[in-house]
Amino acid sequence: MKVKNLFFVILVLLTYRPLFAQQNKGDTSCRYRNLMEDNWLRLRNQARQTKRFIDMPAYDQGKTGLCYAYSSVQLVDYWRQSRGFMPDERIAYSSPIYMAMGYKIAWKQSSSLNIGFMLYAINAMKKYGLCPREVVNQDVKEFLGKEIGGFRPTGTGTGAITGEDIAFIQLTQGFLIQPSETRGGDEIFYAIDPKRVSFKDYLEWAKSPQQISFIKNLDEKILRKIYDAFMPYFVREDYVGFIKDVLKSCQEKKNQIKYLDQMPRPRIFEGQTFEQAISSGMVKDEDDYFRNRKNHFRDMIRTLLNRKNAPAIGFNYCGNVLKNPGALMIDKTGKPLANCGVHISVLVGKRESNGKCQYLLKNTWNDPAVCKKQNGCIYREAFDPNTKATYQEEMGAWVNEEDILNNIYGLTYIYPSTKEEKEIEEHWRRIEEKYIQSQEVFLKSLEKTRKEKGP
Repeated sequence: MKVKNLFFVILVLLTYRPLFAQQNKGDTSCRYRNLMEDNWLRLRNQARQTKRFIDMPAYDQGKTGLCYAYSSVQLVDYWRQSRGFMPDERIAYSSPIYMAMGYKIAWKQSSSLNIGFMLYAINAMKKYGLCPREVVNQDVKEFLGKEIGGFRPTGTGTGAITGEDIAFIQLTQGFLIQPSETRGGDEIFYAIDPKRVSFKDYLEWAKSPQQISFIKNLDEKILRKIYDAFMPYFVREDYVGFIKDVLKSCQEKKNQIKYLDQMPRPRIFEGQTFEQAISSGMVKDEDDYFRNRKNHFRDMIRTLLNRKNAPAIGFNYCGNVLKNPGALMIDKTGKPLANCGVHISVLVGKRESNGKCQYLLKNTWNDPAVCKKQNGCIYREAFDPNTKATYQEEMGAWVNEEDILNNIYGLTYIYPSTKEEKEIEEHWRRIEEKYIQSQEVFLKSLEKTRKEKGP
């Protein structure tokens, strides 16, 4: 799908109708909830005591328009680790790059990975499965080594390590999807038709002053090899070939994350359009509509985050509000304005501060400027394998609820129906029984061995 301006994105978003417009309200208070602190598994006392949402990586989409893939991966991984049908001691985070490729294959879209919808991305992954990020990293490393000869990207940013998948997407889609302005939201990116570009264009892009250092410092011969290696796939719009040739390990069953068969379908929440609300007599004017619209989104977000098995919530909004607190970038009929910065992030918590509600936002272009402009960030201690040193890694920003509600235009989340929830609970009951039984058998066997053979 080639998207070259904001207005096409808005048209698609506003003409696609939600699966439902209303939901019964539950607890709509702003009581404290932080999914990053929640244990992932029902077997938390035995199986995985310390693993939580905060253990997920601090994703960075770089200079690409792939927020839909990065955010979708987080929703699916959170479901898989917290409510999935198969307990997994090894945490295998899914690759956003593989998800983006599978999305484009599923929907038969063009060579640009730029711009996508979370609902479609998650449904595509239910069909194609997921591939662990570490496997994709290794595949890309081998591909680059084979095609270029020992090439390995270096880290970028303070303490951050550039994974091979991130480096590869910067070297490929970073070229095909270029930012037209400063970083701030996905609608500022525009796609380049790979059939109309040359290596000269690629070289000019790589050596431009604003380019990130690990690309700008590469030798021209290496850049030529990289260009020759990836460009044929994108010119032919051959994602299937790309996955088979480059991400070949993802085709092996042992590396496929297939825990999605019983995952509930993703749900979206948008409510009625202004035109529908006026024609039905539910509102009298734009001010009335905007006020009711904000209340519906507020109640829905709070209700979801207050539930016992709360889901992470993907949401479409104007990303530029993160650097411009208090700004209104959506008009009173719910349509994003030109300065919106169409973006997708994930909400994972809420709290009350000084009498006002705030949401914990997990972004895909972590930026110190956002932490300074908002109500602070939360961090975790991360390890740099190159320097062997630890550093503080940003994991989420506290954003005023009003800023989100003034600039939001859609929610996506994974939550079961009543029937699905009963099936999940029954599954976990059986798993817990088997786990406890096997643990008892093991302890009895161990005690018997000790008695027979001594300490």
